[in-house]
Amino acid sequence: MPPGGVVEQRRRPLQDRSRATVSFVLEAAAQLFSESGYHAVTTNAVAERAGVSIGTLYQYFANKDDLLMALLEHHVAAAKTAISTALRDLPASDVRSVIAELVRFTLAHNTAHPDLGMLMQRYAPRSTLLQDHLSETRRLIADAILNRLQATRRSLSERELRLRAELAARVIEQLSHSVALDEPVGESTDALSAEITRMVVGYLHAPPNSPDRVE
Repeated sequence: MPPGGVVEQRRRPLQDRSRATVSFVLEAAAQLFSESGYHAVTTNAVAERAGVSIGTLYQYFANKDDLLMALLEHHVAAAKTAISTALRDLPASDVRSVIAELVRFTLAHNTAHPDLGMLMQRYAPRSTLLQDHLSETRRLIADAILNRLQATRRSLSERELRLRAELAARVIEQLSHSVALDEPVGESTDALSAEITRMVVGYLHAPPNSPDRVE
C-alpha cells in the first residue's frame, strides 16, 4: 500500500537524459498498471518494459509504491499544465467554448489511462502533493468558468456565480472519470463529450434560483 505523505524520489532527474529515463519508467508503469492491475505488476516488469536496469529504476524510485504516487502526481500535473495552456486561447466571454474544451480535454486525458483515475481516488489522500495538484486543477477549471459567467450572467449574484462555477468544475471532473472507467456502450467519445457539455452549459445558463421553490 502506498505510504502516507509526499513521494520522495531517491534522486532528482536534473539532466535531459535522466528526465528521459524517468519519463520512460513512468510510461512503462502506466501501461503495465493498465494491462495487469497495480497489484500484479512488479518493479522488475516496469524496468524491463522501460528498457532500463532495475538498479536504474531504484535510483529514482524507492519501490513500486513510490512509482505509483509519482505517476499519479505526474498525470495530474500534466493535465493542469495542458488545461492552463488551452484556456489562454479561448474567448474570454464564451461559456460554451470553454466548457466544450474542458470536457473534451478531461475526457480524453482520463480515457487514455482510465485505471489511473480509479487508483487516484483510492490513494490521493496519501499524498499531499497529489492533493495539491488536484485542488489547483479544480480551481483552475472553476476560475475559468467563473470568469466567463461574470461576463455573461450579470443577473446572477456573485455567490451563485461562484457556486455554479464550482459545481460545474466538479461535474466535469467526476463525469470524465466515471465515463473513462465505464464508457456507455455504443457511444463515441465525441458524442459523450457533446452530451456532458450540453448538460453543464444548460445548468450554467439556467435562470436564477428562487429561495421559495425547488427547481
